[in-house]
Amino acid sequence: MDRPSRIALLCAWILLLPFGVQRIQASEAEQILEQLRAPGSLRLEGAIEVKDIHAEIGLASLYLDEGILFLADPIAGRSVEMVFLGSGRLSAVPPDPVEKGQLELFTGEERLNASFQQAILVVPGDAAAEALLSDRKAAAVPTKIRSQAKELFDHWRSSPERRHISPNGPLLLDALGDPAMSSYFVGWFHDADRGDFLYMVEPDEFEQITLGQFVPMELTRLERWKIRGTIHNEQRRGRFIGMGIADLGTWDTWLSASMLDAEGAPAPAASPYEPLHYTIDATLDKKLKISGKTTIRLRAEVGDRRGVRMALFPDLQVTSTRDGNGQPLAFLQELGDLTIALPQGLAAGSELDVVIEFAGRILERTDSKTFALLSTAAWYPRVGTIDRATYDVTLRYPTKFDLLGSGRRIEYEPERGGVTRERRVFELPSPDFSFEIGDFQIEEIRSGEVTITVAFDRQSKQLGEAIRQQILDTVRESFEFYSEHYGPYPLDHMTVVTAPRSFSQGFFGFVTLSDDAMHSWGLLGLLLGVEDRRTIIAHEIAHQWWGNVIGWRSYRDQWLSEAMANHAALLFARQRKEGGRRVSRGPLTGAKRALLRTMDDGRTVESLGPLVLGLRLNSSRHEDAYNPIVYQKGAMVLDMLSRMFREEVFLEMLRRLIQAGETQLSTEEFLAAIQHMSGVNLDTFGRQFIYGTGLPQIDYTFEIVERSPGTWEVRGESKPRAPYRVEYEVVKSSSGFDVVRNSLTEMNIDDLEMMLPFTILAKPHAGESEDPEEQLFLSGRIGIKGSTSTFSVETEYEPLDFWFDRDGEALATFSCETRYPKRVLLRRGRTLAVAGSWDEAEATYRAALASPDRRNTAEEKQGEPKEEEETGEPSEASLARDVELHLLLADLYLDQGREQDAIQAIAIAEELGKSKRIAWERDMERLQNRMALRKGEYNRVYRQLRRIVYHDLSHTTTENLLFLAVAAREQGHRLEAERALQFAQERGANVSLLE
Repeated sequence: MDRPSRIALLCAWILLLPFGVQRIQASEAEQILEQLRAPGSLRLEGAIEVKDIHAEIGLASLYLDEGILFLADPIAGRSVEMVFLGSGRLSAVPPDPVEKGQLELFTGEERLNASFQQAILVVPGDAAAEALLSDRKAAAVPTKIRSQAKELFDHWRSSPERRHISPNGPLLLDALGDPAMSSYFVGWFHDADRGDFLYMVEPDEFEQITLGQFVPMELTRLERWKIRGTIHNEQRRGRFIGMGIADLGTWDTWLSASMLDAEGAPAPAASPYEPLHYTIDATLDKKLKISGKTTIRLRAEVGDRRGVRMALFPDLQVTSTRDGNGQPLAFLQELGDLTIALPQGLAAGSELDVVIEFAGRILERTDSKTFALLSTAAWYPRVGTIDRATYDVTLRYPTKFDLLGSGRRIEYEPERGGVTRERRVFELPSPDFSFEIGDFQIEEIRSGEVTITVAFDRQSKQLGEAIRQQILDTVRESFEFYSEHYGPYPLDHMTVVTAPRSFSQGFFGFVTLSDDAMHSWGLLGLLLGVEDRRTIIAHEIAHQWWGNVIGWRSYRDQWLSEAMANHAALLFARQRKEGGRRVSRGPLTGAKRALLRTMDDGRTVESLGPLVLGLRLNSSRHEDAYNPIVYQKGAMVLDMLSRMFREEVFLEMLRRLIQAGETQLSTEEFLAAIQHMSGVNLDTFGRQFIYGTGLPQIDYTFEIVERSPGTWEVRGESKPRAPYRVEYEVVKSSSGFDVVRNSLTEMNIDDLEMMLPFTILAKPHAGESEDPEEQLFLSGRIGIKGSTSTFSVETEYEPLDFWFDRDGEALATFSCETRYPKRVLLRRGRTLAVAGSWDEAEATYRAALASPDRRNTAEEKQGEPKEEEETGEPSEASLARDVELHLLLADLYLDQGREQDAIQAIAIAEELGKSKRIAWERDMERLQNRMALRKGEYNRVYRQLRRIVYHDLSHTTTENLLFLAVAAREQGHRLEAERALQFAQERGANVSLLE
């Protein structure tokens, strides 16, 4: 299981448990487990003096310039954990632009060069340990240093970071002689600027190298008190045992990469064991606690590996493990990780059975007869990188409940004591097996040779008869739609269940639909933009093909599954009409708003990372960036490809991709396959929209021309602008300080290539419609390339209006200069200004002042107030924009040191604002503070802004924070200066001059 997937499992559980070891027998492995189980202590005597040590570890260079090493109690005769106190450095260069961008996002630097004075090193490998410890002399250590080392070691042993990475499993295998674990390494470093961070080399992870940081959750005293009570109550119910407040937080991955082979190419790792078959025999008792055993037939993918590492939901405790002959096997369970020691390594290609017995809570009661699985996919032990296997599952449960799940039910037998025994098999290799239990109303529908069982939660008061019928219809219609376009469904059965949880899922042959998502939200849903239940259903049904027939190779490719399912739902919505109208709230509803949401540092959510980061997109920067980027941006990217090749051609490519029979697909393989089938080079497209970030901002103009009687033309020009964010920087002025804006461009548009959807509003021909007022909408696609493109569309209908991307489904933002000249020129001028093109920016602002706010179009004229070009009087909206333009000119003049021009522009804005009572006070105050700071009038700025320190600074602009930081510092108000400076730095402001 990929590290991000394991992290997601832990985040779903939310809490981190301390490791625990179960005694099986006295053996070599058991003796090592006893040592790992011990609290661990640091040997304060025998410290080693080190100097000028350099080690290459993965992609990083570790330097111990000078200091002292303290060794911990040995494991299997060798100390593997060490404390370093002194001066050291860790440097690392990201291997590609994606990782470079992530390192910059979290650290502000595109390469790591961190100094540290404290470190914990976990070094099980003989060679690495030798490099640190050989030929070193004993050090005389003062008592104070010893105490510091012990305190640091004790903190590390109880830290959430150590529990999170679960190092004892690899240490166990290394002690048993597993050859791969000799390269295992963990470094926990403290940097004065970056705080605590981790660097790890984990040989069995798909990407063996990880650099990152655990960010504790920020809680108020009241929040801590409430959460502590919740934890206590859950622990009384048998959950979250050993968890503490300190374990709440987020893991930020600064860099993740594969080791390199001899030729310098990435060499991803894979699990040494893959499952061939799962046999599960489990019982749900009257309280629906689970106990049972899983027998896994494993195949050794590589030879001589001494252990098997698995994933299991942390609330489930393993009670025993043994081999297929009944011989006990030693094991170690930490969080969601289970490590099973084998008596000896196996040859590659060999097979063995491993039996795991487990028990615990896996169901949460939501109503008298309604339950939700706490983990839908990790309720039994899981193993492998690919993890596709056949299943034979027997479940016993109280007869008063209904049980539905994956696979085909082949046995169903009531037993004594009000218990039902049910056996299900899945004969095709499947990536998952899941089930639901509760009280259901069960119906069957058919589509060709496929029987579809649909079960409705009886306890849900949200699922009326009309909704149930719509669910049945949508399941059948979407299933038939995908069968036609993607190819035959590989099973003869499918089960769909509504379940009391906040998310829906599409397992192979088994789909769960969230009760909340199926709810009829009515007008509220329309106002909130809640997605139509029909496209949610269509998304999950599409997972039968995308996610199950074809899965993803690693977390970097998981976007293909979710984006494909969302794109499939989008196609279904386009052809699914009621009363001639499309589904109004589909999978892309609100997508651009979510992607372009701006955070405190000026970044948009979309800019946090590309599609290929998968679950890493969720971080301390944004707890849920994964959903808008992977689900919605991903679907937009696929829709762009569909427009590039035409929808029917793209669907045929996808059908051929499925028919090729690959069960795992990487992003690179997907692009290569589409490129091969189409003959179109997709390198630029992939670099811009799959491996890159940024939504281009496209300004366009158009005009309608009658070329000849009965022939019309819409022609125009598009001018893409690169998206950017603003970084504020403190600089020196002639008499004081200034805060200037720098433009940080987020994508290169010089080689931009896009197919854009367009819509033309036109008049029908005479006699084509009985309604003389009826209007016709024509649609198509136009290709644009580079920084400027012209376009032309001919039509036999008279055009009345024109739009790019009227339905908001293209991966760009659009502004029509023909329709809204003033606002488009204003935005273009602002872009030029922050880029330092001052003369061009001023000319653009002047052109905006001379332009109308809006030119009415054919559709907008009806019911709209007349604009200034018709009445001769500027509208209030136009005046407000003129005020904004004059204030922008004032900023532009200050950038150039033209203070008198700035004062004059402010006076004009003030006069215009008074005439219509337009709000301009905040912008005026900001400009006045900026001018005062430039003149060195710090007391004036401090008196104006000091009050904001006593309020929530998260609602204060970055500029005001910097104004206050400078003024407070120069006036000697240290606390206010430090607080304002801290918030400004967190937003990415450049304050190096003040430091």
